[in-house]
Amino acid sequence: MNWKTYRYMFSRLYDFINTYDLFSGCDPFQVCQKLGISCIPYSEGDNKRLLEMSKDGFSLFEDGDFYIFYSDAPDKLESKRVNFTISHELGHFVLLHHQILGAEILAQNRSGAGRLGADLHAAEVQADEFAHNLLMPVEKTRELLTKKTPRAKLCEMFGVSKAMLATRLGHLKSDERRLKAICKTCSVCGAQRIEYLPYCHICGTAYLEG
Repeated sequence: MNWKTYRYMFSRLYDFINTYDLFSGCDPFQVCQKLGISCIPYSEGDNKRLLEMSKDGFSLFEDGDFYIFYSDAPDKLESKRVNFTISHELGHFVLLHHQILGAEILAQNRSGAGRLGADLHAAEVQADEFAHNLLMPVEKTRELLTKKTPRAKLCEMFGVSKAMLATRLGHLKSDERRLKAICKTCSVCGAQRIEYLPYCHICGTAYLEG
């Protein structure tokens, strides 16, 4: 993604994180419940047909309503892969991908989705970035790493798989740089300041300038 695309994704992401106070991570199912988004497991429908749509999950935007379908296979539940899937589809919702692409269904291996080409690929990359930042926000992740929290404990605390943790840690430094680019610093507590908020999201100090 280019910088303009990253800026859009991070701005929407941190607006969302601030609105729902998710700076320490979240349970994506609970977030969907707050938003009125239905999360439908494959086991409640035609599992074989749904797996052909996507092995992990997909989202549907129809008549103004948003639905997430996800594989609830035992291995995906046990490994917490399902949390990444739900967060990825939430990324499509928050980033308005269905509306931007003019697509009711977004699924990576959906038959016929090739017509969206590079735009769909970019949306999927954005949704992946959104997901690992939503599940493991930059500041909280860095705080726990500084405290030398064991990796197994990080997986447990954030509800993520080992694979998701490895991906998140691999992107952490670059995400910190991108976050700083849309933030200033709070003069009271030193936290990274989100540019569009009139107060510090950590200590609550109101900003008087501009």
